[in-house]
Amino acid sequence: MSRLDSIKQRNARKIILALAVISVILLIVLPIFGFRLIIQSIVGVRNLISPDADSKNAKSVESTFRRVSLDEPPQATNSSQLKISGNGTDVDIIDVLLNGDSLKKITLKEEGTFETIVTGLKEGENTIAVQGLTRSGKRTDPTDLHTVLYKKEPLTLEVTKPSADSKTNKDEIEVAGTTDPGSTVTVNTSPAVVDTVGTFSTLIRLKEGENTITVKATDVALNEKEIVLKVSYQRE
Repeated sequence: MSRLDSIKQRNARKIILALAVISVILLIVLPIFGFRLIIQSIVGVRNLISPDADSKNAKSVESTFRRVSLDEPPQATNSSQLKISGNGTDVDIIDVLLNGDSLKKITLKEEGTFETIVTGLKEGENTIAVQGLTRSGKRTDPTDLHTVLYKKEPLTLEVTKPSADSKTNKDEIEVAGTTDPGSTVTVNTSPAVVDTVGTFSTLIRLKEGENTITVKATDVALNEKEIVLKVSYQRE
């Protein structure tokens, strides 16, 4: 084995030993000091072992830990404003992207989290993502796009059976009607089955005398509509 090969092997063992020691230390201090200390430690040890290492490689190690994430927003809303939140590592600024355009830039909190209000949602589907920036101008890749439906149109609900203020001599009747597809319907708090076109139907039992029937529909954006009607049941 040549002297050069021997030196390379010793350097390799030094690197492995140093990284093992740092890994143990980081497992202890990570919950306290976070990822920034990891980045500084790795780059620092690399410079000590190999001071002539390519600075581009050191930047590559650092950028590996630079990331942002966006908490899952609701799939739909009935407001043109939406609160979002998330966290970032080794970035200073969060760029909020709405429908592919930069909406606003906010400063990351010291604990590495952020939250803000997204305004200006358009009716229909909107895409939301965030991107991390450093004060020196470095950027992370944008997060995955989250699609949010903004629905402000009033929810439709129609009860076709029974008629309001109707009378019956049966102790069980059908409650049926239509609403927006994808909505949920309850009849006196019990769920009714809604098909793909928005038609629903269910059976309810009546007590003798006057009965109140409350039909309530809720869509994906949490818009609600309620119809209350009276039905009288009298035995023959």
